[in-house]
Amino acid sequence: MKQVSVKEEISVTYWEAIDGTRFKDQAECEIYERSAKCLLLSKYNRLVIKKTFEFNIFGCGSEDGYVDIVKLHSKKDIEIIMQTLGVINPHMLKEDSKERYDKYQDILEKACSENDLVFIFRGYDNNSFYIEGALSDRIYNIAKACGHTIKYELMELEDETN
Repeated sequence: MKQVSVKEEISVTYWEAIDGTRFKDQAECEIYERSAKCLLLSKYNRLVIKKTFEFNIFGCGSEDGYVDIVKLHSKKDIEIIMQTLGVINPHMLKEDSKERYDKYQDILEKACSENDLVFIFRGYDNNSFYIEGALSDRIYNIAKACGHTIKYELMELEDETN
């Protein structure tokens, strides 16, 4: 008797919706693509400049999802994010969550007007979506905790691939 090692390739067919969600069944994919969630996520994904893990940004974090780094250019971008928040987390639209919803809206409006980046946590299966905050707010809070004051103007991002 002898041990034999054989490398085998397995081919898997799946259907991919316009937002990148994968399905084993074409009919399920088609139904999903007609849904508001899929349409919003495809618009939202265009706003994401980088997808990474919380650990890469904060040095710790959840393993249940990733962080999207988003750049806002207009009020329409804010609307896309807030609508996506409402579709993925419908409880955010209820009266008892209004304060948090309004806080998220304020974060986005400030980030858009100040040309800032926003961190958004998303679950792997798109079952959670939370606005973690803007880059300048994170920097300010770190400095404040250390007893410092930061005065700066956020500079334009440069594409590292060039």
